[in-house]
Amino acid sequence: MRAHALRTEPVSMEMLLRPAFFSAAASAGAKPQIETSVSLHSYTHHNRFLAKYKDRIKVFADVGCDLVHGAPTTVTARQALGPQARVHAVDIFPPGPGCCPDDFKAHLHSIVKAPLPFKCDALRLANVLNHLPPHQAEQALRHSLESLNEGGFLLGATHGEQFFLQKVNGKFQRVVDW
Repeated sequence: MRAHALRTEPVSMEMLLRPAFFSAAASAGAKPQIETSVSLHSYTHHNRFLAKYKDRIKVFADVGCDLVHGAPTTVTARQALGPQARVHAVDIFPPGPGCCPDDFKAHLHSIVKAPLPFKCDALRLANVLNHLPPHQAEQALRHSLESLNEGGFLLGATHGEQFFLQKVNGKFQRVVDW
């Protein structure tokens, strides 16, 4: 599948922190939005995006990935990205015994407290922001932005919507078509 040019538009940090942003971001653009399901750990729309742009993604971090249950979303991201990408599962809770496969690295880290200890080309922050008070959600977004390489992607989700942001000139832009 050949990747065509992304189309993005500016979005402010203040706009990203408004709950209405997530619904608007999900309804914009030509791609249909797929609802997320926490119980099924399904981010199919994200995984299609990862598969399409896997040549641009050498390092991927799945933040808030449910390490205690084996990071199921990280497993599906690994499948979408293929073996060439370095994949990191990041959570504030430690993995359960024998839960983590060998094909990704587990990290205990709070994105609210600090940027990741490595730079990445794509970072998933799914169903994390909607569980944080506004000041912590802002810190998580700022630290996510800092953790991304220029041109990198933030794949986000709330309990019903998936959206995409790209780091352009040190700021987030909303991906409206891909």
